[in-house]
Formats: sequence, C-alpha cells, structure tokens
Amino acid sequence: MWLSVSLGCAAGGVYSDADEAARLTLSARQQYQAGRCLSAAALYQRALTIQESVLPANDPMIARLVTHLGLSYRASGDLEPAAPLLQRALPLYQAMRPSRSLKLANAQTHLGLLYRALGDPGRAEPLLVSALAL
Repeated sequence: MWLSVSLGCAAGGVYSDADEAARLTLSARQQYQAGRCLSAAALYQRALTIQESVLPANDPMIARLVTHLGLSYRASGDLEPAAPLLQRALPLYQAMRPSRSLKLANAQTHLGLLYRALGDPGRAEPLLVSALAL
C-alpha cells in the first residue's frame, strides 16, 4: 500500500480517501505503540472522519477505528472521551455475525474495563461476565 501511495504522489497522482485513512491508521498504530496515545487518538480521529464519509455507519472498519480511538484515550488516562467511543463500538460488534465472536468479547472487555476504571463496577461486571462467556 505504501508503495502505491508513494508512486501515486511521485507521479503527480492523487491517492484515494481509503489510502489516506489507511496511512493515518498505520501512523496512529505506530504512535500508540510508541506510547504517544494522544497523538494516536488525533490520527485515529482523522482516519475515522474520512471513513465515516465513505463507508456505511455499521461497517467493521468504523467499529475498529472507534474502538482504537477509545482505547487511545483510555491509555492516555483521558477516560471521559473514551466512554462514548467504546459504547458506540459495542452495538457495531453485536450486529456482526457470528454474534459469539472474539471481536464482540473484546469490545465488551474494553468497555467493562473502562467502566471499572471509572469506578462503576455495576456496569463493568455484566460486560466482563458476558465477554468471558463468549
């Protein structure tokens, strides 16, 4: 993918929104792995904005980007913006088939751990128990 983007730019061509979103997502992942979580969040947000303009709202890519954006905020210690993002991701994973999937279990775990970090064990426990059952 990087080669095609580089060649397209070098030749004076314009690469697609999907290419830009993929580039942003890769950069975000690198920032996250380097511990620069707020930088990663900004990149994930840009990628999400692009993908939301071209993909259906229930697309698996939207679910992944929303999740990674929420996890970036959580990892940075900024829990408040993480909550609505991880809450938004959960029904997207629930709608995917098969419903008993590892992705759904991960989404429930991420949200449950966030609720626990926010001091809300009553909301955390059912999610974590359901994730464990999956």
